[in-house]
Amino acid sequence: MLYLFFLPFVKILVLLNTDMDRNWKKIPADQVDESAWDKCVADNNGAMFSLSWYWRAVHPDWHGWVKGQYEGILPDALTKKWGIISSNKTPLYVKYLECLGKNITPEERKSIFQKVTGKGILKGIHVQPGVEVKGNIKTHRIQVAPYVGENISRELRKNLQKAERENFKLDFNPTWERFAQFMRRHHPHEWPKIQQVKMQELYAAGNAKGMIKIAGLSCDGLMVAMQLYGVFNGTLYTIQNASDKDYRELHVMSFLLHHLIEQTHQTDHIHHIHFMGSSNKSVARFNKKFQAIDLEYAFIGS
Repeated sequence: MLYLFFLPFVKILVLLNTDMDRNWKKIPADQVDESAWDKCVADNNGAMFSLSWYWRAVHPDWHGWVKGQYEGILPDALTKKWGIISSNKTPLYVKYLECLGKNITPEERKSIFQKVTGKGILKGIHVQPGVEVKGNIKTHRIQVAPYVGENISRELRKNLQKAERENFKLDFNPTWERFAQFMRRHHPHEWPKIQQVKMQELYAAGNAKGMIKIAGLSCDGLMVAMQLYGVFNGTLYTIQNASDKDYRELHVMSFLLHHLIEQTHQTDHIHHIHFMGSSNKSVARFNKKFQAIDLEYAFIGS
């Protein structure tokens, strides 16, 4: 009979969750009000990879969960293969899904994430730091750093001093073709075709918005390091880079990234750096010289 005592409380919790969920609706990409969506991202200090045009580039058939009149948003990557099998995976170049909004409680955020992650075959859903979710959970690392100006680390200062002895030239306007050619030649591993295609589509969409660009470093006319990057809402995003292994001992990537940070601080007023590739241990160590801070986010699925 004890369950009879708790039954009213259970009903209240169910009603609360139902009312909470009723405030949210799932909208296909072609019906999303992109200006309202992107305003919600900007107003809530969301990441560039939560913007509508970014999702349209990397996952054209995405859906958006929207609270009310875009007081809250959450992108959804659930798709159906052959129109039958539901598959759920965070797209390439999206680090994690963000549920954004000013008056979203932790319980509401957890509930709406459960709707997104509780459907389809989970092939890997990345959830923003600080959100508790259920499932086969692993943790991944993401790194961010503040803009420090002249207060750079001792290691970085030594790297720059060595690099400055060389005849390096910065280029803040290389073409996509030159970047793609450099990546195919100098990426540490074979660059998968699907990544090439998606990155080119992302670059085209972001470059048209003035948010995604390419920087390069050359020596005597030979390109030795390149960085594809994004800038949004005061944050620099290091999306993809590569360097010529014959020049790595001269710290060409450190030199290029340092000057890119300084350049974007002047032109775009960046005050944070979001290192998007920091799950790799060696990359994470490299980022530490830029005073990167480790954060963890949940990874659900196989």
